[in-house]
Amino acid sequence: MTDREVIEAHLKLSLSNGGYARPFLDDIFKLWQEEEISPEVILREVRGLEGLDKPLMEIEGDEPVPVWIGDRETEYKRAPSAMKEASQFVKDNSPLRGLWHKHYFINREDFLAPNVKNHAAKYPQQSPIMAMMSRLIEGKITGEWIIFKMENGIRTYLCLAKHAASIEEDLAIARRIGLG
Repeated sequence: MTDREVIEAHLKLSLSNGGYARPFLDDIFKLWQEEEISPEVILREVRGLEGLDKPLMEIEGDEPVPVWIGDRETEYKRAPSAMKEASQFVKDNSPLRGLWHKHYFINREDFLAPNVKNHAAKYPQQSPIMAMMSRLIEGKITGEWIIFKMENGIRTYLCLAKHAASIEEDLAIARRIGLG
């Protein structure tokens, strides 16, 4: 089996009833080959979306676990991922409107800075380390995107993309997946 076939086999095991487009597999393989990022980073998020992964923290009973973070108490998010929940693109002028995205996180500086900045806007007194811990515990970490469509409750994973900041970037993503 080639490396690509191994990754594809693991991708298929990560799906319950969803599917994927060729660019999605290509992007996972490229991320691994060119940036040495494990495919597991993406596959864990896919398994979470597909309902195939256990929560990060399994706890006996139904009681939430309070955690003291600096000057406030919060609760652990009980989910298979510490990333923000998947959400739909809703901007009226975006060519991605109607598609969905789920964040995935790679532990690199260019991923840490936006998370710390997002958190500091709400809690400016927290150190960068405490900010990342808070976002991790609350399941609010952001990162790059897994883009997918959902029809009748079935997901089709289309591609990976950088967090777009403009309509031009959205258009480039749309062209990659055959929408533009």
